Amino acid sequence: MIVSTAERPDVVAIVPTLGTKVERLLSALGSLQAQQTDARLAVVVVVNSDDNEVAARLPDWVRVEVVGLNLGWAGGLAFGRSLVETDHIWLVQDDMVLEPGCLEGLLSALADDDGLGMVAPLVLDENGLVVARSGGAYRTPEGEYVDWQPPVAVPIDEFTTLEGYAYIGSRGMLVRSAVWDEVGGMDAQYYPVVWADGDFCAALAHHQHRFRLVAEARCAHEQAGSTPSRFGALLWHRHRARLERKWLKGADEGVAARAVALVHPELDLQLLTSIAVASTSLVRELAARYEEADSKLAETWERLGETNSYALAVEDERDEARRLLELARHDVAALQKQLDDEHAARADETATIVYLDDLESKLRHTERERAQIEGALKDVLNSRSWRLSAPLRRLSSIVRRRARRSA
Repeated sequence: MIVSTAERPDVVAIVPTLGTKVERLLSALGSLQAQQTDARLAVVVVVNSDDNEVAARLPDWVRVEVVGLNLGWAGGLAFGRSLVETDHIWLVQDDMVLEPGCLEGLLSALADDDGLGMVAPLVLDENGLVVARSGGAYRTPEGEYVDWQPPVAVPIDEFTTLEGYAYIGSRGMLVRSAVWDEVGGMDAQYYPVVWADGDFCAALAHHQHRFRLVAEARCAHEQAGSTPSRFGALLWHRHRARLERKWLKGADEGVAARAVALVHPELDLQLLTSIAVASTSLVRELAARYEEADSKLAETWERLGETNSYALAVEDERDEARRLLELARHDVAALQKQLDDEHAARADETATIVYLDDLESKLRHTERERAQIEGALKDVLNSRSWRLSAPLRRLSSIVRRRARRSA
C-alpha cells in the first residue's frame, strides 16, 4: 500500500538519483508501486542535482526532494532518513527493478528473526539465475574480501548460503530504522559511491547486528548503471583503501574514523555551501570526463576490432585464393596430361591407319601377284605343248620382283 511520508509509513523507500535517466528511474518507481504487501510504503526520491524538471516527470505519490548538489549515495540516504519517521528504511537504487513480492519477503525475514538488523534481496539476471558474485563476500584477517558468491550464475534453489558474509551489496537493503540510527547509517565520506555498503556491513557486525540475504526477495539490477566504468574503478580502489584503514586495525578505531572532521566554528554556512556545490560539480564533471573517455576507448576498441576483423577477412580471402589457385594449377596439369594422352592416342591412331593402309596396299599388290601366279600356273597346267618357256618366264619375273621387295 502506497502512502505519503506524513502518514507514518511502516517502510520508506529512499531513492537517491542524479535524475539523468528518468525512464530508468520511472521503472524503479513502478516496481515499488507494484509491491504486493499490506505494509504501508512511502517513497522519497532524493535528486542529487539542481534539476527541478525531474520532479515534474515523477508520479504524484512520490515525495521528491531536489537537493541542489550531489550528496552521493550514502549522503542521499542520510538526507532522506532525516526527513521521515518509519520503522524500516529501504535502500533502492534508481537502476534496479524489484519483483512484486520483494518487500514482503524482506519484512517477513526481519519479523521472524529479531537478531537481524538488515536483509537484502537476491539479484537475478534475465534468465532468472542469481548473478555471479552478487550475493556476498567474506573478509580475511588481513582485510581482503574474498570468495564472492556465487562464483558463477546459478539457479535460486542452488544458492543456499544466505548468511555469514562480511559484505552484502546495498541494492535493495531493508534496514530497521533503529539499527540504522544506532550505527550512524552509511558513511557519506565514501563519496559519491562505492564501498559505503561494505563499511555499513562492518559497522553492523561491530554492533552485533546480523544481516543476510532472503531467497524469497528478488530484484534485477543494472550493475554500475550510474557510474562510468573507469571512474568506478578509481572509486573502488580509493574507497577500498579507506575501508581497510578504518576496519583492519580494529572495530573501535573504525567507528571513530566514521566521524566527520571538525571545521572551524566561525566558517560561514553560505561559504561552505558554495564550496560544497563547486566540489560536487567538479566531481560530476570528472565523472562525465571519465564516461567520455570510456566511450572513446570503447569506440577505439571497436574500430580496432573491425580492423582486425577486416584483416582476418582479407587473410581468409587470400588463403582461399591460394587454395583455388592450387586447385586451378592441378586442374590445368590434369587437362594438359589428358591433352597429351589424347595427342599420343591420335598419333598412335594415325600410325595405325598408315600401317593399315600400307598393309592394305601390300595386300592388294600381293593379291595381284597371286592372281598373276595363278594365271601363269593355269597356263602351264592347261598347256598341251612342250613349249612352256613363256609361262615360266612370267613366273620367274614375279618371283624376282617379290624377292627384290623382300630385300
